[in-house]
Amino acid sequence: MSQQLITRPRLPDALRAQRDFILVDGSSSMTTNWWPLMEAVETYVQTLRKNQTQTFITLTVFSGTDLEMEQRNEPIDQWRSVIDSPIVSTWGDTPLYDAINVMARRLRDEDP
Repeated sequence: MSQQLITRPRLPDALRAQRDFILVDGSSSMTTNWWPLMEAVETYVQTLRKNQTQTFITLTVFSGTDLEMEQRNEPIDQWRSVIDSPIVSTWGDTPLYDAINVMARRLRDEDP
């Protein structure tokens, strides 16, 4: 059985921008750490802005009731602060490996 390389067309490097995917644990064990985590996410985004990084950010929360609760999907210049405009969770179980699998498949399909 021979393996065949599948190539996908890519934008030239000059036209490619950074792409950020943030996967947040929204399980019940995170309730006490939620706001420090939001501060860390906001600090990351503000650092990107300070460095004038052109990026498109997708922020997804996962828990046992939903593996892919997309909370933000926008270019950095339209970013809404997660402190001023909070994201939400359902505080279920912690299906970490399942959520990573979902995000990895999304990355593969989008081929940023």
